[in-house]
Amino acid sequence: MSWLDKQNAISKIKKCLALAESLNKHEAASALRQAQALIRKHGVNELELISAEIARCDAIASAKSRPSEWESLLASTVAKVFGCRALFVTDGTAARWAFIGAYPTNELAQYGFVVMLEQLKAQRNEYRKKHCMHLIEANRVIRADLFCLGWVDAVRRNVQALARKLTNSPAINAYLETNFEVITDLVVTNRSAGKELTVREEEAMEIGAAAGRIANLTRALGCNTNTCSLLKSA
Repeated sequence: MSWLDKQNAISKIKKCLALAESLNKHEAASALRQAQALIRKHGVNELELISAEIARCDAIASAKSRPSEWESLLASTVAKVFGCRALFVTDGTAARWAFIGAYPTNELAQYGFVVMLEQLKAQRNEYRKKHCMHLIEANRVIRADLFCLGWVDAVRRNVQALARKLTNSPAINAYLETNFEVITDLVVTNRSAGKELTVREEEAMEIGAAAGRIANLTRALGCNTNTCSLLKSA
């Protein structure tokens, strides 16, 4: 059975199960029998039914195997605003951020991440040109990474009140269990981990935080009526 055929079968089963809640006992019994017949015919299991409302929407990641800590934090921050899960998926040659949640929140999370990442990368480049031209390349990268960490942390603090606490929802967990054989802990890149920051490096984070406090997720999304409603109902 193709993926589309199974999805169509699941859709029919869910409709039958909804009718099985009818106050009309004969209608409810008939709908339940039909649902059970479809489940047996198409081999649909409980996890597939629970996760039917969940889907993933992907965005290209900047790294092939070990994303930067700041990009990982940005992905998880935006995902939480919309009650989604952000998962780093890679085959070693290409990688994506999979935003997993109910439609349209998964698409909004993916779009919000792409827009915010583009904005951050542009400001990262500006910071490098303005503050790091006298440094060797390795130190430029470290300072720029710290700028980004400060930026994302400020954004995270700004949107904390909007974050939905749905990342452990049964439907999302069922989707993950159904679609991913193994989910390993993500290993990120932090070039300044375990070291004491210099005054200039701390300053890089402060400059990034100042820029991040101005960043606006709702403005990045265009905040149309539907988007704003989703954010306000979080």
